Amino acid sequence: KAVMTQPATEFCELVVRERILYVSLNRTKQMNALHPEASSELHRVWTWYDTNPELFCAILTGKGRAFCAGFDLSWYNKNPNYNLTATTGNSFGFGGLTSATLKKPVIAAVNGIAYGGGFELALACDLVISSSLASFALPEPAVGLAALGGGLIRLPRMTHHKWAMQMILTGEPINPTTALNYGVINEIVLPEDLMTRATELALRICRNSPDAIIASKKVVNLTMDTGFSDSLVKQTNLHEVEGLIAGQNRKEGIKAFNEKRKPNWIPSKL
Repeated sequence: KAVMTQPATEFCELVVRERILYVSLNRTKQMNALHPEASSELHRVWTWYDTNPELFCAILTGKGRAFCAGFDLSWYNKNPNYNLTATTGNSFGFGGLTSATLKKPVIAAVNGIAYGGGFELALACDLVISSSLASFALPEPAVGLAALGGGLIRLPRMTHHKWAMQMILTGEPINPTTALNYGVINEIVLPEDLMTRATELALRICRNSPDAIIASKKVVNLTMDTGFSDSLVKQTNLHEVEGLIAGQNRKEGIKAFNEKRKPNWIPSKL
């Protein structure tokens, strides 16, 4: 199957290193707030990442002081007839990610403010590493909007319902320590250690079988949509799980374990 070529980008910077794709939002004058064109561009990036068998993990961060300040309201002010649900309600969502169903993992490296859609982007990632300078909020109600990029759905599922409601209804920001206490992020690190730590985790993921990572993520996502009993039955029929069991990487993993050597994974065909 032909692999798409790396997309040209205007609103983010892409770097590939050791099977990891680094995506840095790059609208620094707008605090990395995104307009529809930027979300469409990111959709192309994530599609390329997910279909490129040589890439195993991705890291999303922001250039400058912000991770992402959400939807670009100054752009919206100039385009008042734009239908806001067109960004959140399409097949890929805000930042090309909040409604997407990527099979591969994405780590958010939150370097600064993650407000509105920016927080929703982080919530849509599989792991979240936060700089000690980061800040998180869903301030949409203050400007007459609602967090329709998945925030109203993901946040109450991930943490205590009452605390999620407080964040959603007040719009007040929280610091990384509070976010960690409520299980919304994985770790807090010093700003200068952020990308190092995110890369360490990505490399650790890359050491594992790409088939196993894809199948595991698929089953976890399945359990978010269906009950425990249903998921137990359905997981064995998933294309990704069947491919994992039948695939070369499963045989290689067991063989390498028995031969006391590092496994030589082949790119996933899932």
